[in-house]
Amino acid sequence: MRIDSHVHSSLSPDSSIEPTDAIRLLAREGLGCCFTDHVDYVVHEAGQDTGADDAPRAEADFIMRNHESHPLELLKYRGEGVFIGVEVGLNRAFLQANEEIGSREGLDYTVGSVHYVDGWGIHDNYFKNYRGDHYRRMLEYAREMVELNGYIDSLGHIDYISRYSPLAEKNVLYSNYPDEYDALFAALASRDMALEINTQRFGDPKAEACAYQVYKRFRARGGRFVTIGSDAHTHRELGRYYKRALKMARETGLSVVCHRGHIPQKSN
Repeated sequence: MRIDSHVHSSLSPDSSIEPTDAIRLLAREGLGCCFTDHVDYVVHEAGQDTGADDAPRAEADFIMRNHESHPLELLKYRGEGVFIGVEVGLNRAFLQANEEIGSREGLDYTVGSVHYVDGWGIHDNYFKNYRGDHYRRMLEYAREMVELNGYIDSLGHIDYISRYSPLAEKNVLYSNYPDEYDALFAALASRDMALEINTQRFGDPKAEACAYQVYKRFRARGGRFVTIGSDAHTHRELGRYYKRALKMARETGLSVVCHRGHIPQKSN
């Protein structure tokens, strides 16, 4: 079965999707579902990426409801084509806390995502405060996080920074950062980790062209696996552009997997 591997339920603070609705609506499209609700620990003040796991928590930690007992609340939905995962916000300051929740018994899948770089929120103050090459540092930080978080199954939305970039060129082009991309690909390939094809920016021809080159190079540099996720937070986003992402995976020679253990999707 084909699986939308990145779905946020109403457990996440920014999603309105009830689990039963996600399962039902995706089934209409011939898709299964993997719930990946948020666990994003952040430091108390932006920019304080100390590397210490006991760094002070922020008042605005972005975490799913009842995360202490996750995945218990969602296990009742698990079944044929329905998996329970988590999206961990990779952060050097919270390595131990992230590994604890990302490795829990009962999880089918853990996607690790970079929402913060050196303590600065990409969606918030990274571009205002970091004075170097924003894209280069993001790629370097992503590689560091892959190397430090060996429990994750997939690296999520590598183009997340492009959603918020104020720069003229919003896409992180492979041709501009071949060394940084290749180092990241090597880190993923050496651990047999997947690289997510996130469809949030599909529909933008430039974004899709950039993504195609990224995944083509990922395969050339030893990558084997991708997951496909809509990163849905609303009903209309569920499964969106899945077929287009599946076509990209096939054309770039990558195998689509759907959860922990690299279980191939039967349609690929």
